[in-house]
Amino acid sequence: VTALRAKITELEQKLSSQEKLLMRRAMQQYNTLVTNLFSTSYSVKAQYEKYRGNLFKDVLENLQEARHKAVEEVRKLKERLDIPSSAENPTSVAIKSSETHKIQSENLSLNKAVSAVQKSCMYLFSTS
Repeated sequence: VTALRAKITELEQKLSSQEKLLMRRAMQQYNTLVTNLFSTSYSVKAQYEKYRGNLFKDVLENLQEARHKAVEEVRKLKERLDIPSSAENPTSVAIKSSETHKIQSENLSLNKAVSAVQKSCMYLFSTS
């Protein structure tokens, strides 16, 4: 009877150590998966931000081009119809449009810089 109790205790200890080993392995796999998920999601987010920035840049350029065309068409129309220049002539509109475009481009650059800083901060927090 004592030998059986000793054998049962031994088997219980062996089972306990095997359960702990399995739990450690499961936690390691889980941590690896979570780390991979985080890095993949961050990579996708960075690609999205890059795409969004490029799209925004393209929209700004198209808007700038449309403004210039509109100013040119208004100028040609005024010349053709002999309409006197108003207080806000096409060149001042073009200048304001150009200034707006520069400010929007600078804003885009600043947003990219902020995104890069956030990326590095997120990397630092994920590795600690």
